[in-house]
Amino acid sequence: MSAFYVRIELGTPVILNPVLTLDGLLARLAFDRLGDAGAALDGLPLERHGAIHKASMLFAEGPAPQAPVSMVRLVNPGKTLTADMVRPKRGAKLPNIRIHRGEFKSLLDTYTAILPRALWAFGRGDPDAVREELRGAKAIGKKRAQGWGEVADIQVEEVEVEADARFGLMTADGEPGRAVPWPLWREIGGRQDGVTTTMAKTGFPRWSCEPEFCAVPSRPVVSPREMRAMLVGP
Repeated sequence: MSAFYVRIELGTPVILNPVLTLDGLLARLAFDRLGDAGAALDGLPLERHGAIHKASMLFAEGPAPQAPVSMVRLVNPGKTLTADMVRPKRGAKLPNIRIHRGEFKSLLDTYTAILPRALWAFGRGDPDAVREELRGAKAIGKKRAQGWGEVADIQVEEVEVEADARFGLMTADGEPGRAVPWPLWREIGGRQDGVTTTMAKTGFPRWSCEPEFCAVPSRPVVSPREMRAMLVGP
């Protein structure tokens, strides 16, 4: 096991909504290949510290222009479509210009799309196995089937860092590399003053986990100089 970084070049804007971690990306690719969530998680080529993988979130290399994107909401598979799902709330006023549509409407979800120079992630594990798993990534993020997050190129390279054992949880310059539960952040020697904190989910699957108080990255969009400091130190 060794420290490594991943650089992903994109062909189309990506919807991260709002955060995507390297272990989350690898788990999704493994699940698509195996069809078994348990096997996908157990087979990730990443080191762990307890239940948390040493795998950072995906950072955007700036400049990374952002734009809001609205899409018609899709019904979850297996859910029965009813009139109440698309009927306006009781008492809602419809502008005269829109009355011709009747009492029903399309429900919209709004996302934020970004177009960075590249996406970066880093961690500890088996770089060759990570590279092989990422070969199957044609697109990443949300709304992949609609053409968002198309992958143009992926590079995986080993790197030597001073904070090697914590790499993925912590950047080389001492910042959180991902959402790290506060007790774990203190255990690995993370600074307590000036660090950004919030409630976040860190386990899998995300929908079944309870949020925890975590140290989190404060800069999801970074410059090339900042990215270098995160990988090899100031």
